[in-house]
Amino acid sequence: FLSAFSAVKDNLVSTIVNHTTAGDEIVICNAALTVTLNDEPKDRELVKVKIANGDVVINGNGKDIDNDTDITIVFLNLQGLAVIDVIYTIETDSWWVL
Repeated sequence: FLSAFSAVKDNLVSTIVNHTTAGDEIVICNAALTVTLNDEPKDRELVKVKIANGDVVINGNGKDIDNDTDITIVFLNLQGLAVIDVIYTIETDSWWVL
C-alpha cells in the first residue's frame, strides 16, 4: 500500500499555471489553464486531470485526443466534480479519453 501511495504522491501536480506532463501524472487544475500532454509518451501512458477551478484545455501536443487536437472542459458545466483520464496508445499514435 505505501509504495502505491508514494507513486501517486510522486506523480501528483497541483497547479494554477499551464503545465506540460512528463509521464504518468495526476494534474489538479486550480485555475483556468492548459495542460499540454507529453510530446513523446510511452505506450499506455496515463494522465488524470482534475478540474478543481476554471476552464481547462487539454492539448495533445501534436497528437490527437479522441480525433481532435485538444479538448476544453468548461468548469461551470461540471461544478468542480470532473476528472478526465487520457491514455496514449502506440497502436493509434494518439491519446484517448477514458
